[in-house]
Amino acid sequence: MKSVSQAQAAPVQIHPALWRASQLAQGRQPIVPTGYTVLNNELPGGGWPNSTFIEILPTQTGSGEISLLTPALKQVVNNTHRRIIMLNCPFVPNSLCWLHWQLNPNKLVWVHPNQPSQVLWAAEQILRHDACAALLLWLPSHISLAAARKLHLAAQRSTALFFGLGQKQQQQRASPAPLRLGLQSAPNGIHISIIKRQGPTHVTPLFLPLSLKKGALFTFRQEALHQTLGSNHVVLDQPVHTS
Repeated sequence: MKSVSQAQAAPVQIHPALWRASQLAQGRQPIVPTGYTVLNNELPGGGWPNSTFIEILPTQTGSGEISLLTPALKQVVNNTHRRIIMLNCPFVPNSLCWLHWQLNPNKLVWVHPNQPSQVLWAAEQILRHDACAALLLWLPSHISLAAARKLHLAAQRSTALFFGLGQKQQQQRASPAPLRLGLQSAPNGIHISIIKRQGPTHVTPLFLPLSLKKGALFTFRQEALHQTLGSNHVVLDQPVHTS
């Protein structure tokens, strides 16, 4: 048997879920590298964890959140036949931008519920059925802790990358998400604040250089249809019963 001193030196040897508060957790699930070494070095496991509720909270929509996630999305799409689902996205995705990022628009599905009550239900079903390689969910402005816990549990049953994109004011609420990042746009890039992670507190924001082109990802709904995703658009317009 290992001595007490050995166990204290390496808690992960007792169980993979254990770690010292002064150290980053190793993580029990597969990870996808973020594409940015400086960010990988600050995340448990060294990248975006699969099967985990990850919250991305920009100061405003379009602060660089999709550019941040693009390297990981390219990896999961190019290595699987499954798709990326964008749920409750406030704008229409621009297929030309996805082509520029070397992402096949045919592997992108835009799901736009007509009723706010359907958003979280749809997210939960997508995760429970492990229906995609990555789910990008634009979180409702008011989401209860109970609803967030359901998403967290559903994510653990899937193999997908799951990002919940919220708003700056949601940084103050409690959340079951093991990883929470705040984003703020900056000249030629973004500042990332690590709000929550399985490891020590990170005080100083990280700077990531990004090639940001405002309006490149999204077009407003009234613009020409040929600029949008066309047939990969699902609208939920019927009442949903979960019982």
